[in-house]
Amino acid sequence: MTQHELEIGKLIHEGAADDDLAARQVILVDTDGKQRGRRYAAGALLAAIVVGLVLLLPGGQHSSANTRGVVALESQPKSSDLGSKAKDDDDDDDATKAPHTTKAPVVVKDDVKQTTKAPELKDKFAACSAGKDNCNATECCHAPGMQCYQQNKFYAQCKETCTSGPDPTHWDGQFWTCKALGKRTPGDASCSAPGQDCRSTKCCTAVNTQCFEKNDGWATCKSECVAGGPDMSDANGDPWTCKKLGPWTPGAAPWVAEQCAMDGQDCSKKQCCKTPGAQCYQQSAYWSQCKPGCTPGQNPERGWEPAWSCNKTGTRTPASAPVSEGKVASWVKNTCAGSAEDCTNSRCCLGADMQCFQKNDKWATCMEDCSAGRHVEDNNETWSCKPLGPRSHGLALKGFPSLFCWSLIQTTTYEFDIIKFQMSKDAGIFGCDQYAVLSTDNVTELGKNVDGETISTLQVPTAPITRSVDGTAGNAKLFMNCWDVIIKDGRFRNHAWTLKVDPDAVMVAPRVRSHMAPHFGENVYIVNCNKFPSSPNFPMMYGALEIYSFKAIDVYARRKSLCLTDMGMMLPSWGEDYFMTHCLDHIGVGRIADFGSLGDMNCLGANCGDKWTASFHPFKDVKLWEKCWNTATR
Repeated sequence: MTQHELEIGKLIHEGAADDDLAARQVILVDTDGKQRGRRYAAGALLAAIVVGLVLLLPGGQHSSANTRGVVALESQPKSSDLGSKAKDDDDDDDATKAPHTTKAPVVVKDDVKQTTKAPELKDKFAACSAGKDNCNATECCHAPGMQCYQQNKFYAQCKETCTSGPDPTHWDGQFWTCKALGKRTPGDASCSAPGQDCRSTKCCTAVNTQCFEKNDGWATCKSECVAGGPDMSDANGDPWTCKKLGPWTPGAAPWVAEQCAMDGQDCSKKQCCKTPGAQCYQQSAYWSQCKPGCTPGQNPERGWEPAWSCNKTGTRTPASAPVSEGKVASWVKNTCAGSAEDCTNSRCCLGADMQCFQKNDKWATCMEDCSAGRHVEDNNETWSCKPLGPRSHGLALKGFPSLFCWSLIQTTTYEFDIIKFQMSKDAGIFGCDQYAVLSTDNVTELGKNVDGETISTLQVPTAPITRSVDGTAGNAKLFMNCWDVIIKDGRFRNHAWTLKVDPDAVMVAPRVRSHMAPHFGENVYIVNCNKFPSSPNFPMMYGALEIYSFKAIDVYARRKSLCLTDMGMMLPSWGEDYFMTHCLDHIGVGRIADFGSLGDMNCLGANCGDKWTASFHPFKDVKLWEKCWNTATR
């Protein structure tokens, strides 16, 4: 027996005689980390057996740290303490998020006794069901705070809560009994909201999002993530690993649209709602209806109806997920690439709906989409089309969706004073993410905006103004010149929507964003007046506020020649709004009716106190404009 073996035996013997220990665990460990051996009785017999096993190891020598046959010892409690020890373990489980690990063993290695950070042993819930696994058999859940609930005798799932009836997020529309199987796993099942650190929860409250990792110090809930690229809403442009932590939070399943009750229908039997965000509320034993919310009692505006109990039936249908998480960070404006620029280093794009795609290691640029292979427009060269970063939703510096707004003014009239007042208050077009002021006069400095930037006009070529067929100004050619300036300026491409705003129109940018957010990415313009519903020219777009998606202006820029060819002879007798309506219809741009986007005295009136209407017209001096603005925004 070697000196090394004698010392090991002595150590074990002395440990067994310790008053605080009744037994020790002896584990033979290979150098590759695999355990060999088992627990033995304490005392001299234990020491003898261990020494014997050591002698039987290959070679019988232990001359270095790489020798096979390292002995590991782990203290075990006295048998009389087992009950209290188990209770303490249970208490610890209730107090921690992931409570089921065992302390590292003491390791004896080449005459040295040391504590190592050995791999943690599996927790006691490892055999339980996780995610959407069927927990009918296990009747327990691996994740903290979860309970196994039964849908039917064939399927059960671990969930935080359960409401009888169909679950709009589940893959089928069968009813859930919500019978609890087994016990709830100790711990907290709370999930994280967008903008919160989700490294510990590994789950998200917002539908259609997932916890993505940026680095070891941060992760948050997002709808998309491109590994190696930045997050344009992040505090800096550092790359993200995009490692997925936990499950995707689902929205409403496809069957919901077909199976669940529509607004206005009785939902008592179906117990689910088709409309996103709606809940089936009970009015009486004979009627329930899908609504976003419910106030118990009699509706004072519908006195003939019975009172509402507002008892909930079934589960609320998840609301639609937002396209974007909101504003982009300030670094984006000066860091991300514009049209035709190299985005290899920044890996992000300013243009709305643009993404950085790689050609090769030396070049990448921002494109709407990219197909790997040879590109005819690039001398038939080969592109990998690897996405290097996130898809841009526009340069939303002040809010989502982003807005680019412009006005045409005369610098010698009241319009100049109104625009300067707007700029001083960061109101009107200056509440948009970027803006431009156009004039046929010489370039004129307006002054400094609230950020201290000097703002000057962009000059537009003049055009003759005639009398239109409806008695208004025949200014179609002049505004075609304006659009040429805007397209050449190019900033409209960085924003979801482009707004042409008359200087005497009171436009509230946040309200426009609310109206337009559901239509992000569509090839559309907005018709805002239906004064004469029986007329073939209505509904139409009144020019005090014209709203176009970036795709609509892009189509106009590429195909306006078709409008000139087919209807150019009408330009002298058309107003610019009438021309744009007919031109965009002609070249395939869609239209959306939104009569709340503009309140116009020339249409159906302008009530500045209406909290839904996004703009009001006309207010032709500073005092009138300011009064309407204050009324609209107070």
